[in-house]
Amino acid sequence: MSKSKTMIDVMDTSDISKEDIKNFTKSLNKDVKTTLAETKKLVLSRADNAVGGESSDADLVYNFAYKLRDVLPLKNFMRGRDENNFSQLKEFTVSDMKLFTDVVLCVAMEENADSIAENDSYFYRVLRDIACPIIYELKYKVIQKGADGKFFSTPIGRKPKEIYISFSDVNKFDKLKNKYSGGKPADYVSFSTFNAIANFRLLGKENDNDSKSPLLRKLENLYNYLVKNKILSQDPTIKADEINCINFVVSDLMLMLDRDNQFNQIADTLTFIADDEPQLDQDEKEGLVNFHKHIGNVHFGKFDSKKVSKVITAQTGEDFLKQAKSIN
Repeated sequence: MSKSKTMIDVMDTSDISKEDIKNFTKSLNKDVKTTLAETKKLVLSRADNAVGGESSDADLVYNFAYKLRDVLPLKNFMRGRDENNFSQLKEFTVSDMKLFTDVVLCVAMEENADSIAENDSYFYRVLRDIACPIIYELKYKVIQKGADGKFFSTPIGRKPKEIYISFSDVNKFDKLKNKYSGGKPADYVSFSTFNAIANFRLLGKENDNDSKSPLLRKLENLYNYLVKNKILSQDPTIKADEINCINFVVSDLMLMLDRDNQFNQIADTLTFIADDEPQLDQDEKEGLVNFHKHIGNVHFGKFDSKKVSKVITAQTGEDFLKQAKSIN
């Protein structure tokens, strides 16, 4: 079964080597290194203390996307892309947000994504949470100085400081215009608002998790893991536990489809043939039927009313159901 190719499909984050990080650092001048050092301190501060989080997040987006715009290692994000530069990108996915975190923001912090995620998950979470608004600013350049010549408001009391942005992009969309700008050309907004606008423009929703069920969120996490990990453990005990869990999960997921009468989907999953890729030869099609070419095609059998076995050779889930139904 085919699916749209995303950056996560064409690039492994492990491709980012120590040499990549070293080369990035070597290319920076003294002022940029100072800004990066300040930015790294902000990330550490934000990871250690959630107090003043919105103000820190606004500072981080400003530093990464505005002050460091010209030196971020965006070429890492462009590997495997048909587009020549970042500004040409038109569509983004949740997987792209993670990839941007891993190969741009983590490298800018002079760290490997896997090392950060393993040794300081809070530090990594800070970077992941600001990836979307950073990409939005890099693409649409909305951050600017207010009438007072400042990028940030002066907060009163416990209200977080706000960042000044142009609404030139927001006002193109009635939903965003009515909710956030009221038709104004520009104004100070909180990081939460800036983040909601960025999520809507890049991912089509103001909050990535707003429209997701608990099941979908868990399945997406599993999907993101399986994209790059399809090998069982080498430890016999752990492998046995993995197999038991797989059997349970696959069976229960099939039960969920069955209870919702999703019979075509069940059949498609069982036959698992890329019938929507007619240009491919049969042995090039992706699918369970063709994983083991040495045993030939897999056949499905059903007994008729006289207990005579009837062979079903299914090319698609729909074929499977039609042939199964025709046997009496």
